[in-house]
Amino acid sequence: GQGCRGYEEVNRHVFQNGAAYPKPTLWMYGKRDNYYPIDHCRSNFQSFVGSGGNGSFHAIQGGHMLVLYPKLWEPALAEFVSRIG
Repeated sequence: GQGCRGYEEVNRHVFQNGAAYPKPTLWMYGKRDNYYPIDHCRSNFQSFVGSGGNGSFHAIQGGHMLVLYPKLWEPALAEFVSRIG
């Protein structure tokens, strides 16, 4: 996160490498994440897509522990699952 020096470049590199995965991906981020600002997350997604990755990005109300609040992200997941079959 922001507390780690160089986090922007490390994450960008990881997501560029991940672009080789050929199937659709779902990206969900909490708009109020204390560790990663939403602009940073969008930038990571753009690096992923710019390197050939296939995904959809969703900025969802919530913070770093978004996974604990499925009512916030279930609609995005349901849409993704229905789209990929």
